[in-house]
Amino acid sequence: KGKPIVLNFWHTKCIPCIKEMPALDKIKEDYGEKVHFLSATNDNVELANEFFKTHSFSYTKIIEANALTELLSVNVYPRLFYIDKNGKIKNSGRGVGFSKNNDGKMVANLDSHIREEIEKLIKE
Repeated sequence: KGKPIVLNFWHTKCIPCIKEMPALDKIKEDYGEKVHFLSATNDNVELANEFFKTHSFSYTKIIEANALTELLSVNVYPRLFYIDKNGKIKNSGRGVGFSKNNDGKMVANLDSHIREEIEKLIKE
């Protein structure tokens, strides 16, 4: 409590989840200490630790989050929850959107909807 929370659900086999991690890290960098940024995966500790040997993600990590995933009925990944400073879920939705770059490759760079939700939380 005390700060809003952005809670990201992902897993190590979810390609969009992995591709959006740098964009989510940038959002965390931009909002600094104004918001808590958490990530939750149902993957076990060994699999998650192996994953993080080759991938970085600056959110605070919740590993083996099966109970939390079930509690929030998460069945689509990636999924974000926006929680106010009092712990109330205000909204949830998709992760970062994708567009094609000049090379025709898909890149995760459409994050205005995430930033809008964070701004609402900060203003409350």
